[in-house]
Amino acid sequence: MYKENVEVETIVMFNATIQSGSNYEVKWVQGNTTNAFQYSGNNTRSFSYNFTMLNTGDNNVTVLVTNLVSGQNHSFSFYSYYGINGIALQVGETYETTETAQIAIMVNDSAKQPQGSVSVFLDFGDNSSVFTDLSMTPATLKSGFNTTKLYTIQGNYTITANITSPIGSIMLSSVAYVWDKLFVNLSSEVAKKVYENITFEFQNTPNSNFMYIVTYGDGNIRQNEESDLFRPYDLLSWNKSYDYPNDYNVSLYAWNPLYNVFHSYMIHITQGMYTKINLITHSFILD
Repeated sequence: MYKENVEVETIVMFNATIQSGSNYEVKWVQGNTTNAFQYSGNNTRSFSYNFTMLNTGDNNVTVLVTNLVSGQNHSFSFYSYYGINGIALQVGETYETTETAQIAIMVNDSAKQPQGSVSVFLDFGDNSSVFTDLSMTPATLKSGFNTTKLYTIQGNYTITANITSPIGSIMLSSVAYVWDKLFVNLSSEVAKKVYENITFEFQNTPNSNFMYIVTYGDGNIRQNEESDLFRPYDLLSWNKSYDYPNDYNVSLYAWNPLYNVFHSYMIHITQGMYTKINLITHSFILD
């Protein structure tokens, strides 16, 4: 029993079983190295030996079993590679929903080779993925793999690279933070009378929604839900009126997980004009 592909600079165990025979000698031969073991009686039917693989490429280990009557041999052929090394996942940290994310699998110049046929399953963290071969030949890796990704919905996206070789696999991960920068402010009419509607609307809006709290200065506020963050910009204007004349400090605090902005201004509310009507009534007695 043995592995067809083994990792260089690791210990590999080879196992053999003998069906019959007694008082035999077992020799394990790898290149110019021979190790012999004596077994007396017939109780031992299976045996193993550990080799440290020092060279890459094709390798052969032979086990010879002999006694005074006969002898047999069996060879184990396998290939030695370096384990996955010198490969990194590179992702720019922050993007907006209008920017293209740059994603790269980089192979370092100092990477030990050969690593065999190395493949990459790249998961973008939004239910999309791509598969690519990172090897030109089993003995030589490419310099890397580059791709792009446009995230149209805000969020933190965990990008994972599952890298597989004949020796095993490793998982690399990185996070792309996709949030639109904020330069938003709030606008409305700044002089009105009591009970008159004032239309409020956002200006300099980004490509996506944001969280906000609007403080009107009269003890009332307006705010939205966190679920708004994960949609393209669709926040509508709205109306409000004041019940009393005064100067009101209106403020906007807008934010997402990466950016925030504050804006404030004054609204002047005056008493509405009205006309006093005196109603005079007369009483009549009808005969």
